[in-house]
Amino acid sequence: MDEAAIHRLTEDAQAIWWAGVQAAMPGELLPRFVRLENESIIVGGDVRPLASLRRIVVLGAGKAGASMVLALEAALGDEITDRLVVGQVNVPEDCVVPTRRIQLVGARPAGVNEPTLVGVASTREILELAATTTADDLVLVLLSGGGSALLPLPRPPITLEQKQHVIRLLSTRGASIEQLNLVRRNISSVKGGGLARALGPSRTHVLVISDVIGNPLDLIASGPLLPTPDELVSVQQQAALETLASFAEHHEVATEVWNVLSGTTQETLSPVRAEISHHLLASNHQAVQAAVQEAQSRGYTIRIAVSDVGRTANEVGTDLAHAIADEPCREPLCWISGGEPTVKLVPYDGPRKGGRNQQVALAALCEWQHWDADQADRMILLSGGTDGEDGPTTCAGAIANGAVLHRAKELGLDPCEFYEVQNAWPFFESTGGLLITGPTHTNVMDLRVALRLPLD
Repeated sequence: MDEAAIHRLTEDAQAIWWAGVQAAMPGELLPRFVRLENESIIVGGDVRPLASLRRIVVLGAGKAGASMVLALEAALGDEITDRLVVGQVNVPEDCVVPTRRIQLVGARPAGVNEPTLVGVASTREILELAATTTADDLVLVLLSGGGSALLPLPRPPITLEQKQHVIRLLSTRGASIEQLNLVRRNISSVKGGGLARALGPSRTHVLVISDVIGNPLDLIASGPLLPTPDELVSVQQQAALETLASFAEHHEVATEVWNVLSGTTQETLSPVRAEISHHLLASNHQAVQAAVQEAQSRGYTIRIAVSDVGRTANEVGTDLAHAIADEPCREPLCWISGGEPTVKLVPYDGPRKGGRNQQVALAALCEWQHWDADQADRMILLSGGTDGEDGPTTCAGAIANGAVLHRAKELGLDPCEFYEVQNAWPFFESTGGLLITGPTHTNVMDLRVALRLPLD
C-alpha cells in the first residue's frame, strides 16, 4: 500500500472539499447584502433610515439558519439588534446555538429530514409573527436548503402523518428535488407563497442560500415567499397530482392528499400585501468554483468542474470512477462535480443504512476493486453533503480510496454486496471511509472531489 500517496490524496481532497463549503458560509456572504451606513440599514440596494423603523422582523428556515442569524446579528451590531430585532427561524436540532434576539427552534432531529409536530407548531408561530408586520417594519427572511422539512404546515384536511408518508414515499422511490418540492408546494399552507400571503404590508427581503441547481426560487425551501399566480394554481396542482401518481398507486396515499391535489378541497388564498425581493447569497456553483481554485493551488489540473442534474447516485459514482481510472495520467488530475443525485431504494428485507453520497463512493469502489493496487492507491473520490448530512446518518458522506479497499480486503468485505442493497454505512464504518464533519451551517447540495496521481 502506497501510504504516502493515499495520505496526500486524502488530505488534498478534504481541503478542496472544505474550500467549496467555506465559499458558501453566511458569515462572509451575508454582510455583502446587509449593512449599516449613515444611520440607515441597506439591504441590497434598498435604504431604510433606522429612525423610520418600528422593528426588524426576522423569519426563516433552513440548515444554514443558525449561521445566517449569527451573521445578521453581527452585521447589525448589539445596539440595533437589541433595540429593533425580533424573530424566529427553524433549524435542525443540532444546529441550535445561542443567539442575541432571534430565536432558533430545533424543528426536526439531526439526520431526519422530515417534518415534525415541533416544526408545525413553530411554523404557525412564524406565520403569526408575519401577520403582525406593517409598513413600519423591515422584514428579513432567511431561507436555505432543508427549509422544506423545517417549515411544515400541511394544508387541511391533510394531517402531518399523511404528509410525512408522501415525502417518504417520493424520497425512497427516486423522486428528484424538483418533483418532491412540486408536490410539497401543493399540499402545504406555507409553501408556494403561503408565508408571503401571511405578511402584512411590509418591505420584505428574502436572503437565499440555494440547494437546487439553477436556483429556481419556487423550489428553494419550496418557495414560501414566491406565490403561484392565481391563474396557475390549478395547473400546478394538476402537475403535482401527475407527479405523485407517477410514483404511487392510489391506495398508497391518503384520500385527503389526492383530494387536495385534484382541487376537490378548495382553499381561499389571501392577496399578497408585502413588497418582496429575493437576494441569492450562495449556490452550488460558487462551491464548485472555490473547490477548483483550491485544487489548482495544490497543483492539480482540472479535468471536469460541473453540476449534475437528474442522475442517480449509482450513475454518478460509476461514471466518475471510470473517468478517473481511464484518463491517461502524467500529472496530478482533479474532477469536481456538484448537485444532488437521487437514490431509488431497491426491495430488501434486511436492515440497511446509508445516503446518496455514501452510495456514490461505494459505486466507485465497486469499479476500482478490480484494478491494480498501485493504481487504486493513487485515486480518490470524496463525496459529501455540504450541510454535513447524508441521508438518515450522522456523516456527510464517504471517501473511496486505496486505504478503504485494503481494509475491506483485510476484513473480507465485498463493496458490491453492500452496494447492491444500498447499505453503505456499515461498509464505510468498518473500513474507515466515513466523512464525518458535524453540521456545517450551510447547504448548497453535494460536492464531489476526485483526484488522481501519476505513477512514479
